[in-house]
Amino acid sequence: MSGYLKCTDPDNPNKYILLTEGDIRFYEDVGGVPTPAAALTQINIYDIASGGSLTPGQRYTGDPEPPQVYLEPKRLRTFDYGGLAMDQRIEIDAPTVVHSPSTGKCQITVNGGLRAAAGSAVAVAPLSAYRTNTDELNPAWVVPVSGISGATVYGFVTNWIASGDYNKYGIRYTLNVGIGATSAGADYWGAAASGSFSDGATHPIQASVSGTSGNYLHISATVASNGALFSSDGETFDCNQLIVLLGARCVAGSRILSSNDMFSAVIVGR
Repeated sequence: MSGYLKCTDPDNPNKYILLTEGDIRFYEDVGGVPTPAAALTQINIYDIASGGSLTPGQRYTGDPEPPQVYLEPKRLRTFDYGGLAMDQRIEIDAPTVVHSPSTGKCQITVNGGLRAAAGSAVAVAPLSAYRTNTDELNPAWVVPVSGISGATVYGFVTNWIASGDYNKYGIRYTLNVGIGATSAGADYWGAAASGSFSDGATHPIQASVSGTSGNYLHISATVASNGALFSSDGETFDCNQLIVLLGARCVAGSRILSSNDMFSAVIVGR
């Protein structure tokens, strides 16, 4: 059974408190008219991690609107050296508040922190500092570059042999570029670049990746003879291959660079 309780100011019938099921409202006399005034509110403070959601135990009427949420950084990264040349900024999105009329509870979602601006780029060179093995036929590199969404790697291939005259010909290669969340491995690889040359020249190469985001650039390559042999000083030699990566151009995506930012959320509502 529903009903209400009305408590009226004995000196002014236009000032009263109205209690209904699950709600309380205050009315003030404004120009001789009973007018809703500020109601009782709840103020609560919770810690919410960036990218996380919280459903407080308090119930709110949601009338005339869901509770207001005010964010204050509690633990916030302010700079990422892995994106040194990128446009870094602190951005805090407006919290999302979803009120359930059936339960009176609200789910609050928070996103914000240090972000690499979309489209900003960083050049990494030389890549030799990021080599992870010594296998000349299957070299690999891992480059820490925070918040990237794409990259292009540049280099060259040639082949040579240190015996009498230098001969440059007969090489085939593949070059793969990927992006990963960690240094352990790529989560996504771009299309492999490949080629075969038998003209003794030095050839520029490049390979790209896009379509995902992460904090590490992963590069792998293979080099081998394409089957061509040559003679020098009357002897026949197989080819010694060489691949050199000069640098990478990495493009940032609009994403949060850190994973442990924390906010204090002040929740005010009825």
